Amino acid sequence: MIARKLCRLGFANPVSALYLGLVGAGAVFEVAVAIIEGPQEMGGLWVMLLTAPVSIALTEGVEMVGGGLSDMVLTVVFAVSAVIQSLALGLLWEGLRGIRRESGHPRTPSSSRA
Repeated sequence: MIARKLCRLGFANPVSALYLGLVGAGAVFEVAVAIIEGPQEMGGLWVMLLTAPVSIALTEGVEMVGGGLSDMVLTVVFAVSAVIQSLALGLLWEGLRGIRRESGHPRTPSSSRA
């Protein structure tokens, strides 16, 4: 039951889906640039910007614990950051929809016409 609700909040709403699509597109872009031009010093910048501020906080946390920032660790940090922010966007979306329902607004503007 909890897993279904988390899945709905994190992946199965339009806001979270759009966000995860943008992060995925940024990752594909970064991989394409790395394949075409070779590894860059600033590789992963777009994915980091799309997943900030959570990715920055997690990166700092990994460094404080003493773990190294290898490519695999950064990949996991970016993936976890995207999921956390997707869940937050899903919660925000549900909250706004709940407020709209409670205030009595119609679902669509055309439904008020008779």
